[in-house]
Amino acid sequence: MKKHEYVPCWFLAMAWVGLNDKERALEALEQAFHDHEPCKVSLKVDAIFDPLREEERFKDMVRGVGLEPG
Repeated sequence: MKKHEYVPCWFLAMAWVGLNDKERALEALEQAFHDHEPCKVSLKVDAIFDPLREEERFKDMVRGVGLEPG
């Protein structure tokens, strides 16, 4: 049995939001972008990220995938 499995950063970001750790959530999302994880297309509509919507780094990510005007 494997001791470690890959966990996408996108899902780690969700966990950090649930733990109310915005900084780690944003770091995990930035890593998800760096790793080209496919879930980023739902960034604007996924309600789990509502607590991050006012963060400038989050807004930059939404713009970065073309979901908001520049």
